[in-house]
Amino acid sequence: DGLDGPFDCETFCVEDPEVVPDFAPVRTGMSRLTQAQYRRILTDAFGELDFDTALEADEGTAEFSTHGAAQVTTSSRGVEQYRDAAMSLAGQILERRDQYAVLAECAPASVDDPCIDAVVRAFGSTLFRRELSAEEVQRYARIVGAAGSERELLNTGLRYMIAGLLQSPNFLYAPPFTERDEDRGIERYTGEAMATRLSLLIWDRAPDAALLEAAQSGELDTPQGLAGQTRRLLDHEYARDFAARFFMESWHIDDLEETDKVVSRYPEWSAERLEDFREEMRLVIRALTWEQDGDLLDIFDGRQTFANGRLAEFYGLAGSDGETFERVDLDEHRYGLLTSGAVIAANSASNRSTPTERGVFVLERLLCENLAAPPSDALEEGTEELAAIEPGDERGFIMERLERPQCGGCHQTIDPLGMVFDDFNSVGRFRQGEDQVGALGSEPYANVGELAADLREDPASSACISRRLYNFVAAHPAQPSETRPILDATETFRDSAHSFRQLLIAIVTSDGFRFADPEEDR
Repeated sequence: DGLDGPFDCETFCVEDPEVVPDFAPVRTGMSRLTQAQYRRILTDAFGELDFDTALEADEGTAEFSTHGAAQVTTSSRGVEQYRDAAMSLAGQILERRDQYAVLAECAPASVDDPCIDAVVRAFGSTLFRRELSAEEVQRYARIVGAAGSERELLNTGLRYMIAGLLQSPNFLYAPPFTERDEDRGIERYTGEAMATRLSLLIWDRAPDAALLEAAQSGELDTPQGLAGQTRRLLDHEYARDFAARFFMESWHIDDLEETDKVVSRYPEWSAERLEDFREEMRLVIRALTWEQDGDLLDIFDGRQTFANGRLAEFYGLAGSDGETFERVDLDEHRYGLLTSGAVIAANSASNRSTPTERGVFVLERLLCENLAAPPSDALEEGTEELAAIEPGDERGFIMERLERPQCGGCHQTIDPLGMVFDDFNSVGRFRQGEDQVGALGSEPYANVGELAADLREDPASSACISRRLYNFVAAHPAQPSETRPILDATETFRDSAHSFRQLLIAIVTSDGFRFADPEEDR
């Protein structure tokens, strides 16, 4: 009943492979809004604003952005930055008070003016993504009166009240509120918590009125209700690049920067080229997952891509011209996204092709195999030796490294697999006959097409997509007690002809997404 492919033995192996551990919820904490979510939510709520105050950076060292948001803490300096930003934004909102009905009608003459409570309720429910309690309304309303009882001072108080809402953890974080599920005897996320988690995940913004209403009605307390709302969110334009966001993080495309290549060696590398690569990947994945409910494994062996004139010329493809990206046929050298400029460049050094990096990409990112870290001294020695070699002269070094006892064990698997991609240089240009490392004589595939076909048929590749998407959605590395939800989601993925939509629905309706251990210190 296990995955038909490599298991992550540190996480998923059990003594009896026929036995899957019973599900148990994992501990969870609060996730802070990313900077993109912060700006997007406020823009949706208040229109265009000037975000002129620097904020503390997102956590960028975690495997996924969702993991970083769940791990990050806010420093004392970060608290000050949120305060300064809140005061600036609150001032801008008051300057355009006529644009917000509840505020346009509020010119309080006394601290008891009922319009103050109305503003707190309206703005608070928007920012907190739930209804405020009576005590919360009173707390923020008192801020208005603390500035004084004169009209001018009351207006100043309104600014401080709005700034207070903007600094609240209820806005800046997604609190993991839970309640007891009496049937299961464990803690379940509340409907309001689920609404926020679901919307931040799929839309990267706050839940809309329909999702909050579903939370209040109890619809999000059941897998059926969650599935229905997930389908609705996925149909919306806001979700069109959700799958691309996941793959760009999973395959480390987001790590690519303009400065990552030596331009003197690769003059075709530029910020424009990099954005073309990213747009290609976005459009391919969008077409497979949002415009249609296609076979996601086409990312391995699909025979078409999207290109504008620049990218088509770079790839040597026909059928596209100008700035507009159009669907074009790939030639016999390229397959799906495996040979896209984004993937090749993300798995190449700055001044040379790197079979090792490309082999690691296939094994770790596409098959979820755990590779042992190289000994630190061997890694340092190998890095120095490779740096001293002229680009294009790596073959001898690689052949010699395969014979080293401390290196050959891993590199006999990694390097020949990476050599399958050696027809492409560091920035993704096809270069057959130019500047190649040369055949090692032990490649498992004759070309990328054979590898792509094997990835489509290998159950480990679909299991890996499922497992990594689960990690992304759950906002933490999966634990052994979450094996069952992952296995079930993988089965759904395969039975649905590799539908990304069905895979995501299976994950968000699973016990792993619905239940939590709330005992984490916060």
